[in-house]
Amino acid sequence: MALVLDRDELIVTLFGDKRPVTGPEGPPGGRRLIRVRLADRSLHPVEGPDLLRPIDVAYHPQDQALYILDFGDLRGAARR
Repeated sequence: MALVLDRDELIVTLFGDKRPVTGPEGPPGGRRLIRVRLADRSLHPVEGPDLLRPIDVAYHPQDQALYILDFGDLRGAARR
């Protein structure tokens, strides 16, 4: 997660469900970013690119950029 001090927020990565690669098909759970407002502890989705398995996020205060590390497609790698 990343602390955004100038907005009093946390940005949190949700890696997704823990369904095994060999498990049954179904819609993925999680796999996105959420914003937590610290003042009222409310949760809000972060709009942005489609993510496969976000595992880390960093905020750069000077350029106000949000850097996201995405693990990638685990299922695609398992099929090879």
